[in-house]
Amino acid sequence: MSDEDLSGLLDDIVTLPSAPTVLLRITKIIDDPSAAFDDIAQAISADPSISMKVLRLANSAYYGVRQRVGSLSHAISLLGLKVIKNLVLTATVFRALSSSAPEKRPLFNREQFWLHCLGTGLIARVLARSGTKEAGIDPEEAFAAGLLHDVGKIILEQHVHKKFEEALEKSAASGTPLHACEREIIGIDHAVIGGKLAEKWNLPQELVRAISHHHSAAGEDPVPYGAAIVNLADFICYAKEIGRGGPSDSVTFEPEAWESSGFKKEDIITFMRKLEDGEKEAAELLNLAR
Repeated sequence: MSDEDLSGLLDDIVTLPSAPTVLLRITKIIDDPSAAFDDIAQAISADPSISMKVLRLANSAYYGVRQRVGSLSHAISLLGLKVIKNLVLTATVFRALSSSAPEKRPLFNREQFWLHCLGTGLIARVLARSGTKEAGIDPEEAFAAGLLHDVGKIILEQHVHKKFEEALEKSAASGTPLHACEREIIGIDHAVIGGKLAEKWNLPQELVRAISHHHSAAGEDPVPYGAAIVNLADFICYAKEIGRGGPSDSVTFEPEAWESSGFKKEDIITFMRKLEDGEKEAAELLNLAR
């Protein structure tokens, strides 16, 4: 499909949402090397919901702080800018794309979907930290890519509901990967749409490529390193049954992604040990993002 055909199809089936204003504003300040913690705290304080989430995270059992953290500046210094950036991203994406409340369905349950996205992000971060390849991806960017890897499904559900439902049903009945069913029935898959959304939101190109190509069948040769990390995290997340982003039987392990990642078979045992608390942490973050 040419870029022109893709653009026309996107115009026909979907209007991608603009990036939340609070995400753009806070990200801009965080990315400014001259910005002080107080500047970032002031920007975050303009959004009471985000402010509360930052303080809740800083005081959560996960960080084990002995004294209560009461100021945003203290919370930011404790959590670090990358964690703050990802928290803002998580909360604003959840808010922006969860405005509608569709009926709960066995093949695509929103609660389980977001749990899967967060789980994939957490696993991608572990994989990125474990990687030794020079062309690696920053662990926090890997988390963001994992969090956003399936947001195209939300777009498809909202804008081409019947066709997306048909793709879900075909995937579940045949065991065919959902992204392949989407391309057959809709003409585009959730990975491409997710990448276009990340591009519209001016996210780093590494994130755009990781999201767009996390199913290597739709991607490049070789598979981009970030996309390989997300593909592996996606597979492991399903294997560990952390949430569910669609028919689980259709999720495939991509050998090309494994090869691109540079990991060895014996690394799997190490990964699994590090992921013991993945579901608990994902559930905590999901509760925090609401």
